Amino acid sequence: MSEPYRKASEGLLAVLFPGARRDWTNGDLIWPDGRQQKLSFTGLTWAPRDGGWWVASAVEFPDAFDEQVQRLLRLERPTERQAARVVVARADAGFHVLEQRTFDLDSESPLARLVSLDWLHFPAGPAAATGWPTLGVRASSGALVARGAGLIWWGGEFDVGAMSWSRRGPSESWRKEANGTETREQVEPASAATCPPSCDAPPFAALEAAARRSPARAQPSPR
Repeated sequence: MSEPYRKASEGLLAVLFPGARRDWTNGDLIWPDGRQQKLSFTGLTWAPRDGGWWVASAVEFPDAFDEQVQRLLRLERPTERQAARVVVARADAGFHVLEQRTFDLDSESPLARLVSLDWLHFPAGPAAATGWPTLGVRASSGALVARGAGLIWWGGEFDVGAMSWSRRGPSESWRKEANGTETREQVEPASAATCPPSCDAPPFAALEAAARRSPARAQPSPR
């Protein structure tokens, strides 16, 4: 583990979970009362800024997430919501967080996990001191849908300054119906030519749309 990774992680831990600490031997979050829970700073990334660093990561609890995914695959309703949050922080040269913003990866689906984060744009000029970057996000979401369960893989651009999605859309979906039939479908992503400057297709809506499509349009998944 690199020193910047550890410092960036500890900086986020201090502001997100005050009083808690990280067991670096197994990645557990240890709460002040002694409880332990598996924690992941998925996609943790940092980039230089004037006087310090930008830091971004998804905050996930992988064991709890996997338990809910197994329920979904059995066509059972998740008993708790496990959707990652993404935190973006302005930190000093020592990775101490000066200011942070947090948003839900997917505010509608009961299950959502990050695949990757990328820095797309940084504030420049007069906005450099107070502005916020834009992130490229790739993720997956899951939920019970009509006739079964579904997962969808999607990507988008999140404007941290405006705290909104400027672009978001699906790339692939998977469904399992009550009769055991599984289908996987590729989704053509919106291009710059077909998508206006603001083009947001929420993952849950895309999941429901995929479930409404005729099964004849989707190819059975290989067994």
